Amino acid sequence: MKQAVPNAEPLLIIFAFNDDETYVDAIVYNIAKITSVSKHDELMEVLNQLNSAYRYPKFTVDREGNVKAQYAVSCATSNYDFEDFIFPVFLLIQELTDGDIRKKFMRLMWA
Repeated sequence: MKQAVPNAEPLLIIFAFNDDETYVDAIVYNIAKITSVSKHDELMEVLNQLNSAYRYPKFTVDREGNVKAQYAVSCATSNYDFEDFIFPVFLLIQELTDGDIRKKFMRLMWA
């Protein structure tokens, strides 16, 4: 699934199950790319704020400055309703494309 973010790469969302399909991760790539060493401390502050504010999605950055979010849930029961998983992921995507999360990263990328 791809979702466009203005002035950024399209979001790439991967849904990945573990081997026995008891856990599923939604991993959202291309949230932002912050490569400037001078912005590293600000980026860490934004990631810490987001990880404190949101219980389930966890925001991380790799060595190349690519920011991603990962949302994991247990789906071990045979009657698990994936709507309970997809809806919060959809809300996260809305925040990443139009909301406050996007604004935080856009400020860092373009300041």
